[in-house]
Amino acid sequence: MPLAVSQPLAVPDRPDVFAQRLLSPPVTVKSTRGGSPSSSSAETLESGTPTEGRGNRMSRDWTQFAVPAAIGGVALLFFGLLTRGTFDPFHRVGLEVFYEGQARSILHGHLNVLRVEIDGEGILVDGRWYGYFGIVPAILRLPIIGLFSSRWPYLAPWSFLSAFAVQAAATIGLVRWSRRQTSVIRWWAPLAEAGWIAIVLGSASLFVAARPYKYEEAIAWGVAFGLAAFWAILRASETGRTHHALLAVAFAACSIGSRPTIGAGVCAALVVAALLWWSRSQKMAVLLAVGAAVAFGSYVLVNELRYHTALNPPYIDAVGYRNNPRRLALVRRGTNHLANLPTNLFQYLRPDTLQFVNKFPWITFRMPAYHPVRIIGSPQFDGIEPTASITDTMPALTLLAAMGMARVRRFKPVWALIVGGGVTAGLTLTFFGETERYLADFVPLLAALSILGLIALIEWEPSSRLRAPVYALLGFGAVWSILTMAALVIQSQHWFESV
Repeated sequence: MPLAVSQPLAVPDRPDVFAQRLLSPPVTVKSTRGGSPSSSSAETLESGTPTEGRGNRMSRDWTQFAVPAAIGGVALLFFGLLTRGTFDPFHRVGLEVFYEGQARSILHGHLNVLRVEIDGEGILVDGRWYGYFGIVPAILRLPIIGLFSSRWPYLAPWSFLSAFAVQAAATIGLVRWSRRQTSVIRWWAPLAEAGWIAIVLGSASLFVAARPYKYEEAIAWGVAFGLAAFWAILRASETGRTHHALLAVAFAACSIGSRPTIGAGVCAALVVAALLWWSRSQKMAVLLAVGAAVAFGSYVLVNELRYHTALNPPYIDAVGYRNNPRRLALVRRGTNHLANLPTNLFQYLRPDTLQFVNKFPWITFRMPAYHPVRIIGSPQFDGIEPTASITDTMPALTLLAAMGMARVRRFKPVWALIVGGGVTAGLTLTFFGETERYLADFVPLLAALSILGLIALIEWEPSSRLRAPVYALLGFGAVWSILTMAALVIQSQHWFESV
């Protein structure tokens, strides 16, 4: 029998809209411009859902794959460059066996290696040969090296890919931290985050794929552990948990045990973080400060065991310097001098270090082969290899770093990262040599500043006249950075094969 209704129910002309309103919970709308809630078109929901239906659908659909796609794309490029286009991890490039030999010597209870394993970079101390490279990449080989009957299994490509994975994980952690620092939600924010990850992974960090040698491998792990330590410092500041602080200390020790220049900056970041923590928790502050001392002490201990020196290796006993009177005279004065700062600073910042050519990959170094290095003052240089600049090879990261400077006062925990990155940059700028791979030493500082620039970009509400040009400039800079660095890797591979 028909159901009796006491009063008719008023249904709008659009039943689907009525059902959506009936089933949806009430939400509070907040304007992204600040102030009281309003009905502006730029509004967001407190629940974290964009008010625009189209933006909401896009955020749920394809933008969530932006970050994995960015990492996967750069990883594929990195792997292809590392293996000379073969994509075969067993494709051996040269006879580079230092870290395999170092790992085997650690298994035998000592740190000296065979002379053939260190080649022309060996340091002779008490009749034994040592390398001046950090031992952490060798320690990471220990679970595998003992399984091979061959003395020198080819593990370098796998080590490089592992370092890339650690760096990618660290950038994801930094992006997630930046996401928690702003209440503004844009449907395109995942695209901006993916772009930031791509330009960090495709920055000077990509150049280490030029060859799977000990020089580049030490830098790859130094950058990876350095960025991981930066993430752990920020996470410890958020949560106040001890295990995040311990992670930061462990990553710092691994960073300085791979690339001392970067690791020293990370230790400095721990000290600054301890100072910032003092008013909140003296226990946490002491933990970070002691951790910095332990991490730095691990570097000193390894040096003492190898060379009987605390800080710098005895380069005067290195083969490459003992057989060259000019280089020996330079290294006797020390490797770092303030007199080198003006020339290095100008070289790493000048915008004219690249040129186009009519042969693949169509971009090459302009200096020093085609343009002299501008010498300022009286620097004492050991050598200068073909080198590009930060502004030429990483323009998008540099622009975001400049934008991030306006947000520095707002985010105190990032101060530690900026100081740490600055220490690393200072050590490189005063060093008595220039080469393209040294640009990776600037990645921690640029990453620390540019993550703030990413926040500024997402929170920024430019006029319609400025929006398109700025976004187009950043997009072009990101593509240019990755393609340019890939081109320089290929050019460097040709150069390495010719010498």
